[in-house]
Amino acid sequence: DESRDTSRYLVGLLVFLGLLGTFWGLLNTIGSIRETIDSLDPGTGDAAAVLESLKAGLSAPLAGMGTAFSSSLFGLSGSLVLGFLDLQAGRAQTRFYTELENWLSSVTDLSSDIVVAEPPRVESSDEIRVLSERLRSMQENGGGANPRVATAMANLADGISGLVKNMRSEQQIMRDWVEAQSDEQKAMRNTLEKIADALKKTGVH
Repeated sequence: DESRDTSRYLVGLLVFLGLLGTFWGLLNTIGSIRETIDSLDPGTGDAAAVLESLKAGLSAPLAGMGTAFSSSLFGLSGSLVLGFLDLQAGRAQTRFYTELENWLSSVTDLSSDIVVAEPPRVESSDEIRVLSERLRSMQENGGGANPRVATAMANLADGISGLVKNMRSEQQIMRDWVEAQSDEQKAMRNTLEKIADALKKTGVH
């Protein structure tokens, strides 16, 4: 908008300079004609001298008229060129804002359609926990007859317990990651909606 205001100001300035040059040239023309008329002296009786004086006096008015027409032509042509450039710049700016607004709208629609997949509920952790408890109960009930079997069952139960803890921690990490991704998508959507609203408020369509 500021650049277009500057171009409009330059167009008006060129028109003003053209008019100023026109009036300046006309004033010089009128003054030169008056001086030429005053310099004529028909009483001398020499027609050739009068014509030479008239020819010499008319050169200044013609120069003034040339200044007037050239300045007017320069101002009008310059204003036309700048007006055309301003029109093209305005169209390009409108096209850019329209494409940007359409792109932001499409991105907003895509982000609203994206659904973050919830991590699958791992039910096997509960089954493993039940298996670990059964192994411990088997160790307590009948595993004492064979120390090696009891030790192996105890180690297996401990390993299964550690596996259950790791799986739970990984599930919690996955839930936290999903929540973080959801928050980021909400923030991005809000930002894009604000940008789209700001572009609509500018009135460029």
